[in-house]
Order: sequence, then structure tokens, then C-alpha cells
Amino acid sequence: MLALIRLASVGLLALVACSKANPVPPPTFWYNDLMRQAGIQGPVRFRVRLDSVGSPELTTFQIVATPNTAFTIAVRNGLREWRDPSRAGRMLEQTVLFILMDTAATDSIARCRTSGGEWAVCGRGSRTTTLY
Repeated sequence: MLALIRLASVGLLALVACSKANPVPPPTFWYNDLMRQAGIQGPVRFRVRLDSVGSPELTTFQIVATPNTAFTIAVRNGLREWRDPSRAGRMLEQTVLFILMDTAATDSIARCRTSGGEWAVCGRGSRTTTLY
């Protein structure tokens, strides 16, 4: 099942993939306005241990890879209120894709489609710079 969420106040779209095996939606991540305006996008890989009820133990939060350290704040803040009881007590390693679309969002579905279990955060921008 795919869900497309539009947050009109910031021109942000998030496409999330939820499978029957894991029906818990991903956290809400915010695309930093300065990062969006600068056209910076890319994948952020992180790991965090989940406690006995499936809430992230933020003291164990680690960034594995990121194109820009400013994405770290967005990921950490998104995890604060999120919980996945089905993964309680386990280490979660996950990728969040920060993706910029053109200003008209004509490429929104094509650019925001993920290839697997990634979580996507899509924002509108005028120019893009992909960092790997």
C-alpha cells in the first residue's frame, strides 16, 4: 500500500511504503527549508535501537551515511514521537531518501518512488544537487 501525504504549508510531499508485513507508517520527517532552497538531496542511512515497546532509544541513534549533516537533525526529530511495536527490542537500520521535485511537482510520482524499504521525504525545489 502506498500513501501520498501533502503538507501544503511547506510544499512538502511524502510518499511512504507500508507493507502488510509492517503496517506501521514511517515517522514524519521535515525537509529543512535551507536544504530545500539550496537544492540538496540524497539518502540518509541511520541505525537506532528500539526499546521494549518499539520506541527509538535516541541515545543509541547513529548516522551511518549522509550527504549533509543537516539531515541528521531532521531524522532524529522525526524519530522522537514514532513507535513500531512489531520491531520492539531490535536494532533498526533504515534509509531515508530526501528527494527534491521540480516546482510544479510534475515529476512527483516518478521522483518520489522508492525501490525498496526506504522512507521518502519529497520537497519542491527549483534546482537540485544530488550528493552521494
